[in-house]
Amino acid sequence: MKRILSIDGGGIRGIIPAATLVALEQQWNKPARECFDFLAGTSTGALIAAALAAGLPATQILDIYVKRSSEIFSPPKVLADPKRLVDGQRRRPHLFLALDDDRDG
Repeated sequence: MKRILSIDGGGIRGIIPAATLVALEQQWNKPARECFDFLAGTSTGALIAAALAAGLPATQILDIYVKRSSEIFSPPKVLADPKRLVDGQRRRPHLFLALDDDRDG
């Protein structure tokens, strides 16, 4: 039997599966990536799955969400749309940069 971990998207709500993965790693006493045969996700869930596959422990992923959420995720839509028009961009790669920063050191 194969075990598949699929993590839903939802922006900052990714903190919920990240916290769940911390508990899973503590309970099973091994990295989450060793508990599943396949890791998948949508949006922020895909980023969590990729971080797990790259070897980041769930505690570090959760720490990124807790400490860096204000620089990673856009403000509420009412504030974000005018800013995107001024900046001329739809999405900023802050989560990728945060993951890369935490991976490197």
